[in-house]
Amino acid sequence: MKKSLYQFRYRDIPVSIHWTFILVIIWFVIANILTGFHENGWIWSLIMLLSLLASILIHDLSQALVGMICGIKISGLIILPIGCLPVLANK
Repeated sequence: MKKSLYQFRYRDIPVSIHWTFILVIIWFVIANILTGFHENGWIWSLIMLLSLLASILIHDLSQALVGMICGIKISGLIILPIGCLPVLANK
């Protein structure tokens, strides 16, 4: 999984957001187009998309930090729409 939308580091852990988040954005756009162009629908879709990303980030970054506390070497995290894929370092 080489391609990502955005990359950053958190506590020396490289975190990348996978390109499949574009599919989620497309899904929200199509759902809003099919239900009509109501302003409230777009606002709620944006809130839902940001909430999804934030909840996945918070959950998986906390798991990575606990792994680091327990002595597990984590060389990266790949954030997917369905969760996170940790990249464990070879010993």
